[in-house]
Amino acid sequence: MSDYTQLIEQIPHRRTDPAWLEENRQQAFDAAKTLLLDNQWEPAADILIYLLPVLVKHPTFKQWGRLTEAVFKITPFYASNGFDGETTEPYVGKFIFQKSEAPKQLPTKTVRRKRLLTHHTQVLEMYLMLLAAKYFKHPHDLDERLVQDILEFARAINAPQINAKLYQILAYIYAYAGEGHHAIRLGELAYHYYQAKKDDLEIAQSACAVSLGYTKLNQPQTAQSWAAVAAAAFKQTQYSNKNCT
Repeated sequence: MSDYTQLIEQIPHRRTDPAWLEENRQQAFDAAKTLLLDNQWEPAADILIYLLPVLVKHPTFKQWGRLTEAVFKITPFYASNGFDGETTEPYVGKFIFQKSEAPKQLPTKTVRRKRLLTHHTQVLEMYLMLLAAKYFKHPHDLDERLVQDILEFARAINAPQINAKLYQILAYIYAYAGEGHHAIRLGELAYHYYQAKKDDLEIAQSACAVSLGYTKLNQPQTAQSWAAVAAAAFKQTQYSNKNCT
């Protein structure tokens, strides 16, 4: 892995330089694959988290998507819950991922190889889980420049339900980092989206993020009000005994 150390250190700072990216893209892919084969999910995820947003329109994005799926499968999330379940990871608590509806079928020429391909929306879903697996544990490591890249990444794929999940995840990360105002703003964006969709589970999880944001701002009454909203929504789901604590 020593051959890749310098490259990995450069990725956060040079990823938006088109010439550097094109020159080092394949080596970065090889580095992530080597880490994957060595079961080192976190440094492999770091490479993907930084590079996928700037590669979303690149012809090799499908290849990176398949690598993302492989890395996701060795993360704590996949081992403990995958989609549609509660995680047992202590730093994530009772966070739940719901898998979105499958994307529409790909063109016929692609269908023949569909088992070897990953749809952009699926890549974004797995990307969000890598974000949570990494930054729920290390919330202070998420810098604002990367956040903007991630938001642009989501807009490029344009899957509103997954975008709302991104806002929700970022809200939790900001709350865990003590950034209450950011947590509230993003948590409310997710909450209002899911309220319109009548998705009780996501309403509840978004309300919890807002509640946590107000807790970080030392506004316990408002935090409790949002926690009550979350509890009421949870009661409409299979997770009826859940709450924000």
